[in-house]
Amino acid sequence: MDDPNRDGAVTLYCFTPLVTLLTFVVEAALAVYALARYRSTTFGRLSALAISLLALFQLSEYLACSGGDRIFWTRIAFLAIALPPAIGLHMAAVVTKERRRSAVLAGYALAAGFVAFIMTVPSSLAGASCLAKFVVFSTDRAFGFAYAAYYIGMLAVAVVALGRAWRSGIGERGAVAWLLVGYCSFIVPTFLLYVMVYSTRPGLPSILCGFAIFFSLILVGRILPVVAKSDVQIRRRRSVKVKNG
Repeated sequence: MDDPNRDGAVTLYCFTPLVTLLTFVVEAALAVYALARYRSTTFGRLSALAISLLALFQLSEYLACSGGDRIFWTRIAFLAIALPPAIGLHMAAVVTKERRRSAVLAGYALAAGFVAFIMTVPSSLAGASCLAKFVVFSTDRAFGFAYAAYYIGMLAVAVVALGRAWRSGIGERGAVAWLLVGYCSFIVPTFLLYVMVYSTRPGLPSILCGFAIFFSLILVGRILPVVAKSDVQIRRRRSVKVKNG
């Protein structure tokens, strides 16, 4: 994975255009499967939507670095990843059986605000630089800071909520645990790279969404089946209660 350059930097060969394209293909396939198999549940639909948006980000990166309009595809990329943090918070609320929806609504409101800003303020994004290591997106300084704060804040809220639910035994414990693992699967390696390899910091959005494929795989392979099984058990218990009067 790592190979020192002459200047002492580290080349991350896992973030190449080919890998980006393959990541898109895998995530697109996972999204189709999730929608086809679990579309009858709220969690299933949310999962399919989140994975679809992550796939769109990967496609946008690939097209931006393959001769496409870099400003246009940078805008599409940021539009695609504006919603997943809010969707993830919604998913966390579903598996933890959280009844208070204020945090979820606030998350969607923030996401909608960023979507509106990206669409109406052309100067917020200035394109992308396609490096051998990763893609570096150029943003207005104030917008970039606000977007990073939104992302980090939303991820932190979801992780804390899942952690508290798991410790307290609230909600579907198996799904809560695996969703927490899913979050850690892309947050932890991204954080370690950010801390340990200074040259990766400008490519944080690209790297974070690259590692998110692990979250997509865990979501489809482990979490969705657990949630589906729990839903079936709940429906059976309700059916028994109705029959017993």
